[in-house]
Amino acid sequence: MKTNLKALLFILFFIICGTISLFLDKETFVFKIPEELILQLRFSKILSAVFCGIALPISGFLLQEIFKNPLAGPSVLGISTSASVGVAVFVFLGNHIFLWHLFSDYALVISALSGSGLCILLLLWINSSLQDNNTFIIVGFLISALAGTIVSFLQFISPSETVKQYIVWNLGSFTGLDATKNIIFSVGIAIGMFFSVLSIHQLRANLLGEKYAISLGISLQKMKLYILIATGILTGITTAFLGPIAFIGIIIPHFSRMTTKTSNLYQQFVFTILIGISTMLFINVINDFFTIPINILASIIGVPVILYVMLKKK
Repeated sequence: MKTNLKALLFILFFIICGTISLFLDKETFVFKIPEELILQLRFSKILSAVFCGIALPISGFLLQEIFKNPLAGPSVLGISTSASVGVAVFVFLGNHIFLWHLFSDYALVISALSGSGLCILLLLWINSSLQDNNTFIIVGFLISALAGTIVSFLQFISPSETVKQYIVWNLGSFTGLDATKNIIFSVGIAIGMFFSVLSIHQLRANLLGEKYAISLGISLQKMKLYILIATGILTGITTAFLGPIAFIGIIIPHFSRMTTKTSNLYQQFVFTILIGISTMLFINVINDFFTIPINILASIIGVPVILYVMLKKK
């Protein structure tokens, strides 16, 4: 099947999923225009799914390419878990932190962005002194493990009511974003995608090895810097608004490679976006009908794919 036809099929698929989410009545299974408020809420959910379908898969795609690791994803460097620490600090200790109440609805978002932002700064500082990619990934896992330990400790010392609130956030959701939050979300996605596009040309040269890339005048440090900024922004802002969505960043790039069957990174980049949006809108449709949390649906899809990749790569 030609590449253009495949792209059109994915575009058609996510248009169908978006239309179902927007206009299908869940009780009568009849297409109709819902009330204005319901229409706005549904459209907001669709936008959230689209942004997530762009951000996390592109983050995983860039990390897998630079680290040459098929299981690299947005959580591999501890960015998602660091955002979770920020949220945990707010949920469990927010009442004891001065002026938190002034941020109202944005406190959760600011907390998550603060956690992921600190992680990005730490990674950028480590990047300046580390040359080996494998060691860098290990550092990322250590940051993730430390962040998980901090969250566990905060849960241990907190009352059950606040623990439940955190668990609900941790399950992920496309709801709750108003127009202002969607604008902020879209700006963050645009900035992250800008740095992603900048890194693609350099990644193409890196396909034939670091020595070849250096011979073409490619700065490996600058390439890694662009990718860290891109994945940090895309993962951080998505986690801040929607919660830590698991596995999507790992599996979608593999679907893209299986679909394109080419080493052309620009094609893989585009198909990663198309498949990512299609997948998240499909998950949104299932969530609409069965109200199963996003993270559970993502895990049902993600775990078998990751097992397949591990067995295939031996």
